[in-house]
Amino acid sequence: MSDKLEDIILLGLRHNKRMGIKPGTQLDIAHHFGLSHPYVHQLIYGKMSDTECTRKRIKEICNYVGVDLKR
Repeated sequence: MSDKLEDIILLGLRHNKRMGIKPGTQLDIAHHFGLSHPYVHQLIYGKMSDTECTRKRIKEICNYVGVDLKR
């Protein structure tokens, strides 16, 4: 995952938190998808291998956070 996508996801989380809506944290994402917090962190920061499953999870996270992947 590129640094730009990482920044977009984190900005989306900050925006949601300021607005008082979920998800506002990586922990909110982890609870929603039934994943561990460290795994979500690794996905967002690009520490996972680039597989179809990883790309699918990133798309799901972006949709949940409310950010657009086509930027």
